[in-house]
Amino acid sequence: MKTIGETLRQIRKSKGLKLKDLAINGVSATFISKVERNESNIGLNKFEALLNGLHVSYDEFKYLQNNYSQNSQEEFLEKLNNFVIDENLYGIQRLYEGEKVLTPENSPEKSSHFYNMTLALCLMRKIQGKRLPQKDTKLLVKYLLSIDSWGVYELRLFNNAMFIFDHASLMALTQIAIDRSKYYLQLPGYSDLLSSILSNAIELLIENHELEFAKKLLAQNEGNLDFEKITQSKIKIIFLAALIAEKQRSQSPVPSSPEAIIAACYSLKAVNWSNELNKYLQDWRKTTK
Repeated sequence: MKTIGETLRQIRKSKGLKLKDLAINGVSATFISKVERNESNIGLNKFEALLNGLHVSYDEFKYLQNNYSQNSQEEFLEKLNNFVIDENLYGIQRLYEGEKVLTPENSPEKSSHFYNMTLALCLMRKIQGKRLPQKDTKLLVKYLLSIDSWGVYELRLFNNAMFIFDHASLMALTQIAIDRSKYYLQLPGYSDLLSSILSNAIELLIENHELEFAKKLLAQNEGNLDFEKITQSKIKIIFLAALIAEKQRSQSPVPSSPEAIIAACYSLKAVNWSNELNKYLQDWRKTTK
């Protein structure tokens, strides 16, 4: 991995900028030169000023710093996601074993590798139709409750492990996830991730015939998500709200029928999504007759 200074120099030169071109907001050319040569450390405020001057985001900077590759956590999650899609238990098992080796024996719960390992185990058990051992479940809950501000890591961890919780714990943790990540809502991707968590939690509650819990969770969070920007997860939330209303024969929080939502998806040429919702609707009606 390159140093911060080496990466800053690479970006600056790639954009044809001189040191004096970045000497703004109290950051001198001499200071920038020292940072690039790794002769001086840089504080957060000045670092942000340089990124703004270079017109690059922090994520782009980290990508370059990692020699055009993702960091180990992102690589782990991407590989895990691909194995889950293919239901490749052998691949998930390999990732599990790899993280287990990296997990320290003393205070394992303080290492991210422990939670990577736990996540892999959760998904293996889900494919196998088995539950996570109670000991691991308790450690996972303890970790999540100890975090005051949930970032992408905690949100993804919970989103993939939520099937292991009973309905009361699922509802409580979903609300905690939404409440403790509000600080980051303006950052790219957070709103979509939260809507995915909410839609998955509501779907699990519906599948377990906990309609009152699902309805309550939906009502609590109607104002937390911006439905002006439509995503698959938000369409799914609207669809699930319509299913709850259909089952309970009450007025829907969102005045749309499941058929209307499916038709809207189809008209937007989201054929796969439309077919998936239609299948879900037919299965739903078979189980609720």
